[in-house]
Amino acid sequence: MSAIDRNESELRRLLLVALDGDATDQQLAQLNELLLADEAARRSASRFLQDDSILREEIGTLETALSFLQQAGKTSKSTDAEAAANELPPIVDYFQRSAVPDESSRSTTGAIRGKALRVAEFVNAHGLAVAVAALVLFAAFAWQYNSLLSRFDDLYELAALEDAEKSRGGRSGKNRAPSPTTPPVARVTGLDDCMWSEGAAEFEFGDTLQPGDHLQLTQGVLQLTYDTGAKVVVEGPVDLVMTTGIEAKLAAGKIAAAVPRFARGYTILTPTAEVVDLGTEFGVEVDSAGDSEVHVFDGDVVTRAAGEHGVGALVHAKQDEAVAINGAEAEPRRIRFDGAKFVRRLVPDIPADKLPSLPITSNLALWLAADLIPIEKEGEPVATWPDILIGDNRFPDDAWQFDERLCPIWVRDGEGRPAVRFDGWSNYLATSPMETSNQQTAFVVCSSSPASFASAQHGGILLKYGLDAPTLELTMLTDHRPRGLVWAGEAVKNKNPTNVGIVEGAPIAPLAPCAVAYQYDAVGNRAELLVNGVSQGVTSAPRPLEQHAKKYVGSHAQPWYEAYYLGNIYEILVYDAALDQADCNKVFQYLSKRYDIELGR
Repeated sequence: MSAIDRNESELRRLLLVALDGDATDQQLAQLNELLLADEAARRSASRFLQDDSILREEIGTLETALSFLQQAGKTSKSTDAEAAANELPPIVDYFQRSAVPDESSRSTTGAIRGKALRVAEFVNAHGLAVAVAALVLFAAFAWQYNSLLSRFDDLYELAALEDAEKSRGGRSGKNRAPSPTTPPVARVTGLDDCMWSEGAAEFEFGDTLQPGDHLQLTQGVLQLTYDTGAKVVVEGPVDLVMTTGIEAKLAAGKIAAAVPRFARGYTILTPTAEVVDLGTEFGVEVDSAGDSEVHVFDGDVVTRAAGEHGVGALVHAKQDEAVAINGAEAEPRRIRFDGAKFVRRLVPDIPADKLPSLPITSNLALWLAADLIPIEKEGEPVATWPDILIGDNRFPDDAWQFDERLCPIWVRDGEGRPAVRFDGWSNYLATSPMETSNQQTAFVVCSSSPASFASAQHGGILLKYGLDAPTLELTMLTDHRPRGLVWAGEAVKNKNPTNVGIVEGAPIAPLAPCAVAYQYDAVGNRAELLVNGVSQGVTSAPRPLEQHAKKYVGSHAQPWYEAYYLGNIYEILVYDAALDQADCNKVFQYLSKRYDIELGR
């Protein structure tokens, strides 16, 4: 065992003794020395400071949060937090039995220390002791190095930036060394029964692919998502080489590509052809001789021969058309379209007659519903929340979480309704980049905890558009008031964030589903927030919103903003339109029936 491993082992042993309250003065001093002397321990502590908001003003509501976490599966409509707390298991007894600091320790540091130890016990009971252990020790020894405590936020931001960089880089496939400098080409967003050629690199969910990476499947299906939002389904047996973010070489096998309009130009090179998309969905097949076929599912592509006869003339293929390029022939030829020969999506589209009766599908851009996630076992992590395709929503913008530690979980509430549970500490989901117009109407059905660990500035974010301005935010503030706004960028003079379209609603009772909608219409200069069908206010919408960006669910996704949502999210609907009052009412009526929501309150 190396010296580093011995130090880490000793540190963990001492942490456990301290958390149990059995540490001697000598052991406490030893712990203090390890933390002060070991940069790795300090960096580890800062990385886990996603939970530092617990030490802020909302720490007093921790027992109520526990009540929600324990009781949400038993009752969805009780608002009596004290009664719910009385039904909790012995962990609450621990809190009630915890020693209250005497007068000599009622300073801020003493209060933080006591609360931190109680929080540690709670986190430990939920299997996350390591995540806050260093934090607790820092707080416990605050009287010895207050100057270090004052730097928590700085350490936290540095660590969060480091983790963000790692997240962007992603993991490397097995048998392939990671590239620390080259930006990734795409990310693996799905696998089904994959078997790899002997000696080939093997990839897992969430792995990133670099230029030059070689995909060699003998069987199975793999889905890739590019930073542009383009998605490619690769079906084995296949031989595919990633070249750039807009190009790949297909030597053999079948792929199906879905490319949004703003990412047009994605190119597939085969031994006999060059295929360029014009914002469409298409499939390419290459047989063992290198001959190619192109089938267009939607939109259009251009293709040309590029084999032994040189580069040929461009051929335009539209929806439901197909072209064959034979190495022995100089020009492509038209063939019969056959879209059924390609796997176009890992999660099959649900037939319209099997879907809930959503009344408005015109201009629908995103539809996430927890009861349609292909999960049956309660408590399973939600790594993928599939976008439901119907009406005008024809491009799959699934929401993902590639770090299994940050996945929300699939649950059933007290009425048996499926939901995605966000823990308010660290988990969230994000779509691939989506095209957003200047008119948006977003609905979110949620059930919030009585407590929140989020900051007062952002609250717990339900839905957020991108990380750069302009960005729409629909959030639940810490006092349970919903708020919609658009962050339009930095003010020119004072550098303070400029928010527009701000509308806040009245507090919402926790633990029961409610439907919140925010409409931002930059064309009509109008923004409105509605809760359970009732307008909470109208204001101006002076800044444009159009952009290409991810949509985040459950958090800001930059942890230092402390904007994680604590509660259940049942359904999300996003429309690229400013729905009129009649259409909004239809959507609210639909949500009311699905989730037993009383409208007008």
